[in-house]
Amino acid sequence: MANILKHIKRIAKKAFLAFKGRTRYSVELQLRDAYNSISMNYLDDHKPDEALKYINKAIQLCEKTWGEYNKELAVSFALKARAYELKADYDKALEYYKREMVIRERELGEEHPDTATTYNNMAGVYKAQGDYDKAMEYYKMALEIRERKLGKEHPDTATTYNNMAGVYKARGNYDKALEYYEMALVIRERSLGREHSDTATTYNNMAGIYEEQGRYDKALEYYERALRIKERKLGKEHPDTATTYNNMAGVYKAQGDYDKAMEYYKRALEIRERLLGEKHPDTATTYNNMAGVYRCLRKYDDALDYYIKALKNCEIVLGMNHPDTATAYNNVATVYHARERYEKALEYYKIALEIYERVLGMNHPDTAATYNNMAAVYYDRQAYDTALGYYQKALEICKQMLGNEHPDVATTYSNMAGVYEAQGQYDKALEYYQMAFRIKERVLGGGHPSIATIYNNMAGVYQAKKNYNTALDYYERALKIRRQANHPDVATVYNNMAGVYEAQGQRDKALEYYSKALAICEQDLGEEHPKTKVVRNNLKLVKILGRLEQE
Repeated sequence: MANILKHIKRIAKKAFLAFKGRTRYSVELQLRDAYNSISMNYLDDHKPDEALKYINKAIQLCEKTWGEYNKELAVSFALKARAYELKADYDKALEYYKREMVIRERELGEEHPDTATTYNNMAGVYKAQGDYDKAMEYYKMALEIRERKLGKEHPDTATTYNNMAGVYKARGNYDKALEYYEMALVIRERSLGREHSDTATTYNNMAGIYEEQGRYDKALEYYERALRIKERKLGKEHPDTATTYNNMAGVYKAQGDYDKAMEYYKRALEIRERLLGEKHPDTATTYNNMAGVYRCLRKYDDALDYYIKALKNCEIVLGMNHPDTATAYNNVATVYHARERYEKALEYYKIALEIYERVLGMNHPDTAATYNNMAAVYYDRQAYDTALGYYQKALEICKQMLGNEHPDVATTYSNMAGVYEAQGQYDKALEYYQMAFRIKERVLGGGHPSIATIYNNMAGVYQAKKNYNTALDYYERALKIRRQANHPDVATVYNNMAGVYEAQGQRDKALEYYSKALAICEQDLGEEHPKTKVVRNNLKLVKILGRLEQE
């Protein structure tokens, strides 16, 4: 801290000597710039509280020297807004962006590019709050100014296209998001070049859309493009390179290639721990993601260890009033849920819910997601009415905030269908699965992995109704999609089809499909994985029954 203060005094003295006799306030301006510069470094290191100390010094200096709402305050207000944004205090962030906006509009006019930047930043806060209409309104205001004043081929115009694409993605409008990312890409390739880091960012964002659409090969192709640029321009040891490793790992995880996913997460973790330290939000994100792989492998002790590391990191760095901390509690809850420690799971989900409601509000999509998770616990406890109540809460929020055609709405319909199925209300279950299917087919396409999941679930309902031929038809549809993705869930479909053949008395066919399922599980998950053991037991039981019939 002493070195920082010396740095400030040195800049001030240097400024005084350089500008003595020429500008009355040159020392104050240099001192303000020094405070702002130091605060920027703290913001880059994700230390908003430290940044705020220096931002407040800059604001006090400006107000004392030039009075309130003078033009010299604009940058400091923007930095203060950014600090509160990092703290997830979005109302406070908007307050200071609005104060900056008043100055920008008065001093520069509503058509100035710097005013557009303020609109852009405000839009980002509205997006974080889940107010997508307001976010889009401000992004459009920024876009109109930038297109008029800077031109349609300017990098800042591309940035606005990129940000608008992010809103479309959040709303589940993936085709529109891709369209805007492509517009940003064209501008960036032309104005900045194919090797620029901003071009790499656009490749990365497009890859994220392809991932959401289940187009995993395309996603990896675009992540690879981004990675090559980042490795050449920034180096293999840069935090941005680590982000791409992290993103690629997510695709491998979605494909069920858990070894590859863990390999890439570990690459990201090594870079982030070395460059950013263990107590950084990005490091916590990697802990969370690695835990997710362990959870998929049902290595719950390892999953819990990494989720707890991420949670402690978030509590220390971000505090208890941050959405990422809520997410960390949510993730810990998923492990307790999987272990059937339902009370413990609900305890952690409730903490997550309290944070989301306090920070983001009652009607945010993340709040809805937590209601969904809590409903799943009540479902597993066979408290079906309570589960439906929580799913209904989630559904109402998703419809209100995301629209009737969002994938999250479809997911909630599918979850509610599962409850109706468990209650033996098979027609009601099929009705809700169909509602989920129609949305996902329209938004994601008929070959998306989640469509396969719905086919599989519908097949289970027909199987429960003893409508075996229709059940097999839907399992075949699920299998066709799963085979294309080369996913371990192929084994699940084989196992389920074997169950139908067994119910029909086609024991040879049941043995054939259980054997196929077992071979995949042993290869992809290992011989000791719980899923492998279930399939092996199913196969063993069919063989025993076959021998008993022969005796």
